[in-house]
Parts: sequence; C-alpha cells; structure tokens
Amino acid sequence: TIVAAPAAWAAAATPTVLVANGYGPGGGGTGTVTGYPDPPSGCSGTPPTCAAAPSLSIGGSATTLQAVQGIAEDSAGHIFVDSFSQSTDSIAEVAPGAAGNVAPVANLSGTATGINDPAGMVVNSTGTDLYALNLGNVTEYALPFTNCTGTAPATCDPAPVSTLTGASSPNYGMALDSSGDLYVSNTNNSVSEYAPLTPAGTSLAGRSTSWLAKALR
Repeated sequence: TIVAAPAAWAAAATPTVLVANGYGPGGGGTGTVTGYPDPPSGCSGTPPTCAAAPSLSIGGSATTLQAVQGIAEDSAGHIFVDSFSQSTDSIAEVAPGAAGNVAPVANLSGTATGINDPAGMVVNSTGTDLYALNLGNVTEYALPFTNCTGTAPATCDPAPVSTLTGASSPNYGMALDSSGDLYVSNTNNSVSEYAPLTPAGTSLAGRSTSWLAKALR
C-alpha cells in the first residue's frame, strides 16, 4: 500500500510518500515502512525510472509489524500500520518522526476491536477517527485509541464507534472523501461507495447494501 504523507511532513522536509511492505501468504513475514521524497530523485528515461534510496525506514522486532497490508497517516504525522497475523491482527500507531527499530506508541488489538484480517485504513480529515477495512466489514475507531493498558507500546482494545457490515469480501483498498463517504475496492472489478457511518455508535449490520453501495464505472 502507498499513501501520501500529510503536508506537515512536507514542510519539515520529511518523506511525502509512505510505502507499507512485507505481506506474506497466511499472515507470514515481517513488515516494514519506507518513505520517499516527492518528487523522487535519481530518475532517468521515459517514462522515468527512479532509483532513489528511501529517506525513512521503520522495521525490526520492536516495531511488532507483521505481514502489513495497509498504511494511513494523520495531519500530525502519526503513522498507522496494520498487521495481518495468523495469531493476532493489530494496528500499530507510530509516533511522528520515528524511524528504525522503534516500538509503536500503541497497538490496537483484542476481541473488542472486531478487526479481522485488516487490509487497509484511512484517517478522516479532522484526525478524530480511523477506519479499518476488514474481511467483509469496515470498523471505525476514535482517535486517540481508548481502553489502553501498558506503555511502549500500549495495548488498546476499544469497541468500534461504528461498523459497516455486508460489504463484499475480500476487499483490498479504501478511501474516504470530505463528506464522509467510503469507497471500497472489490475483487469483482468494481468500487463500492458507502454512505457515512452515522450516527456515531450505530451499526449498519443487517441493512441491505443495495441502497448503500453502487459500482463506479
């Protein structure tokens, strides 16, 4: 997964393109995050091929990252990286400016979270909510994470603020627009648009998705 980092990072001459690496079959493999400046350097040819070294690397045992599939960021520079594991699915929050083999600030993990094979995330424009794309549903969590214990990293097990169920599965990409509509890519070569998950705290489980989703052509 590739995302553009927030403008605050660009102003500080930090990476503006973040890449999540390390997915393995069945949740195997270790995960890393690399960052690159935009526009890239070391480019040649038409179309250009760029061989610039990453300007940011996050990886190692302390990061707790495994088989990462999704990455998101907020305007303050916090990076959120999901890990798909055969034993424990989680979402790690990495502090702004952190690099190397660094422990996350917090790990979202536990039975209350409802995360299941997370494959993508997005943070809303106000930085108050994180949406996670799971196997067949989308869960929304308040930021900062709640119901946390311990430190470096804290383990957080909050229930979702809202849940959208009934989405086709599996899904591998998600985006959010300024009005709160969610766009989810499907494996049948379509993209579904879902109404905002409102009011907060309610579940859309059991409602027909025929009126919530439409294939974009």
